[in-house]
Amino acid sequence: MKYSLLFVFSFFILTYCKEKTPVTDKTADKAAVAPEGDGLKKHLIAAENWGPQFSSLGVFLKFSDTQYTIDVQGPGGRKCSGAYSTAGQAVQLEAGKDEFGETSDQCIKQSCRIVPTPNSLYATEALGCGNQMYYNTSKRQPKDKAVKIDGHDAVLLDGASANTTDAVVFRAGPSKTSGAIKCTSADGKNRIEYFNLVARTRDKFQVDKWNNYWYYVYAQETDMSGCDKSYGWLFGEFVKP
Repeated sequence: MKYSLLFVFSFFILTYCKEKTPVTDKTADKAAVAPEGDGLKKHLIAAENWGPQFSSLGVFLKFSDTQYTIDVQGPGGRKCSGAYSTAGQAVQLEAGKDEFGETSDQCIKQSCRIVPTPNSLYATEALGCGNQMYYNTSKRQPKDKAVKIDGHDAVLLDGASANTTDAVVFRAGPSKTSGAIKCTSADGKNRIEYFNLVARTRDKFQVDKWNNYWYYVYAQETDMSGCDKSYGWLFGEFVKP
């Protein structure tokens, strides 16, 4: 009887501990691990581009089977290319040359790694090369995802381009009392001209006679227009998709 009670007690302890042990989500672990070797190479090539968030201007990185190409989009932008290799989870970029066959300051020897970017409003991963982050344009954050932006409840949009219906004020927060962000348009007026729809507030707000969402946007920059800050808020009544 003594041994039977000991056995039952031991069984209870083991069962209790087992039930209290957190269950590991193997799917989540697998998703968090970056591919390696040939898998990493295929992953790099499969991406449409690695580049800046929301902007069509800036530095973009693209991979082929043996080469990488860095393309600087914008005024005076140039391309350069070089060889690369993968070892484990590291991507080694070799020094390359520009389109004229000259040594390039952009295509330098450096090591890169894939970095998860769950807090990015644009993509779920990026390629970190020194201080430069190239976001995977094929791994966009899902539309309608609930997020917080500067403490405000918001919902992600698809980043579509839009403009304004009027000389609306570009603001630092989703409120009529929030500070204005200075912008310059092609016609010389102080207004935002073109932008990408990043997110909107979860709820609508009453502003004067209108009831609408506030939109969190990325201000596009051109030779003739731009804003002092890239990100800010616009009231939905004046947004034209």
